[in-house]
Order: sequence, then C-alpha cells, then structure tokens
Amino acid sequence: MPNEEFQLPPSRNPFTVPEGYFDTLTERIMRQIPEETTTQKAVTVPLWRRYGFRAAAAVIGIIMGLGALALFNQNAILTPQDNATATIETVGTSQQTDAIDQVADYLMCDNHDMYAYLSGE
Repeated sequence: MPNEEFQLPPSRNPFTVPEGYFDTLTERIMRQIPEETTTQKAVTVPLWRRYGFRAAAAVIGIIMGLGALALFNQNAILTPQDNATATIETVGTSQQTDAIDQVADYLMCDNHDMYAYLSGE
C-alpha cells in the first residue's frame, strides 16, 4: 500500500439543471406571490405608556422614602422628653449681621460699594 498513489476521481459536476428552468423561474415565483398584499401600519407606543407606571411608582417610592427618613431623623434627634420642652430658635440679628459682614469681607466691599450696588449707580 505504501507504493500506491492516491488519485482523485475525475472532476465532474454531479448537479444538473433541467432545460429551460431559469427561463420560467420569474413567472413561477410571481404566481406564488399573492396579488393583494395587506400592509400593517406601525404602531408607536408613547414613552409615557411604556414607563408611566414604573416612573410613577418610583416617584411615589422616593417621596415616601424621604418622608420616612425625615420622620425617623426627627424622632432620633428629639426624644419624647425633649419634644415636650422643645422651643423654636430664631436667628438673632447679631447672627445675621455677622453673616453679612463675613460675605462683605469675602467680597472686599465696604458700605459705600454696597449702597452704590443697591441704588444702581
């Protein structure tokens, strides 16, 4: 066997096409297509319909979460004894003046500059 050489079979095309097949191919395909085709109109779904309920649920969840957070933080800061004696603190005029003075110092402007700015000069 080592001395035998392997030879391929002679090349020939095993597939054949009947005579006149491609001459009538177009007519046969056109006969298979229905004459009246129905077209379907594309339906576009608005974005709010697709995600409306999800977005509403998310907003409600965020609002409820922030409300619960505020409620729990309020209870954590004020104990029941503190809640009974809690008073509302108002910002005194000295604290307001100090804040305005700090802003004026930061902006490096004096009273004359503020008056000129406010009067529109």
